[in-house]
Amino acid sequence: MIPYALEMIALRRMSTSSFGILMSLEPALGALAGFLVLSQPMTALQITGTVLVVAASAGATATGR
Repeated sequence: MIPYALEMIALRRMSTSSFGILMSLEPALGALAGFLVLSQPMTALQITGTVLVVAASAGATATGR
Protein backbone atom coordinates (compact mmCIF):
# COMPACT_ATOMS: atom_id res chain seq x y z
CA MET A 1 0.00 0.00 0.00
CA ILE A 2 2.85 2.40 0.77
CA PRO A 3 4.42 2.22 -2.73
CA TYR A 4 1.02 2.84 -4.33
CA ALA A 5 0.39 5.84 -2.08
CA LEU A 6 3.81 7.25 -2.92
CA GLU A 7 3.12 6.82 -6.63
CA MET A 8 -0.14 8.75 -6.28
CA ILE A 9 1.63 11.56 -4.44
CA ALA A 10 4.30 11.70 -7.15
CA LEU A 11 1.65 11.72 -9.89
CA ARG A 12 0.01 14.77 -8.36
CA ARG A 13 3.31 16.67 -8.16
CA MET A 14 4.90 15.98 -11.55
CA SER A 15 3.86 16.03 -15.18
CA THR A 16 2.12 13.00 -16.62
CA SER A 17 4.84 12.39 -19.20
CA SER A 18 7.62 12.49 -16.60
CA PHE A 19 5.68 10.14 -14.35
CA GLY A 20 5.08 7.77 -17.27
CA ILE A 21 8.75 7.65 -18.15
CA LEU A 22 9.69 6.95 -14.54
CA MET A 23 7.07 4.20 -14.38
CA SER A 24 8.51 2.66 -17.54
CA LEU A 25 11.78 2.17 -15.67
CA GLU A 26 10.05 0.18 -12.92
CA PRO A 27 10.64 -3.30 -14.46
CA ALA A 28 14.34 -2.56 -14.91
CA LEU A 29 14.68 -1.27 -11.36
CA GLY A 30 12.90 -4.36 -10.06
CA ALA A 31 15.29 -6.59 -11.98
CA LEU A 32 18.27 -4.63 -10.68
CA ALA A 33 16.99 -4.92 -7.10
CA GLY A 34 16.51 -8.66 -7.59
CA PHE A 35 20.08 -8.97 -8.79
CA LEU A 36 21.65 -6.83 -6.06
CA VAL A 37 19.54 -7.87 -3.08
CA LEU A 38 18.63 -11.46 -3.93
CA SER A 39 21.54 -12.38 -6.25
CA GLN A 40 19.09 -13.42 -8.98
CA PRO A 41 20.80 -13.23 -12.36
CA MET A 42 18.65 -12.69 -15.44
CA THR A 43 18.89 -14.71 -18.62
CA ALA A 44 19.50 -13.00 -21.95
CA LEU A 45 15.84 -13.53 -22.86
CA GLN A 46 14.65 -11.89 -19.63
CA ILE A 47 16.98 -8.93 -20.15
CA THR A 48 15.73 -8.55 -23.72
CA GLY A 49 12.12 -8.67 -22.53
CA THR A 50 12.78 -6.05 -19.86
CA VAL A 51 14.49 -3.76 -22.36
CA LEU A 52 11.58 -4.13 -24.80
CA VAL A 53 8.99 -3.37 -22.12
CA VAL A 54 10.88 -0.27 -20.96
CA ALA A 55 11.41 0.93 -24.54
CA ALA A 56 7.77 0.39 -25.50
CA SER A 57 6.50 2.17 -22.43
CA ALA A 58 8.89 5.08 -22.81
CA GLY A 59 8.07 5.34 -26.53
CA ALA A 60 4.33 5.31 -25.89
CA THR A 61 4.71 7.94 -23.18
CA ALA A 62 6.95 10.17 -25.29
CA THR A 63 4.78 10.02 -28.43
CA GLY A 64 1.34 9.87 -26.80
CA ARG A 65 -0.85 12.85 -26.11
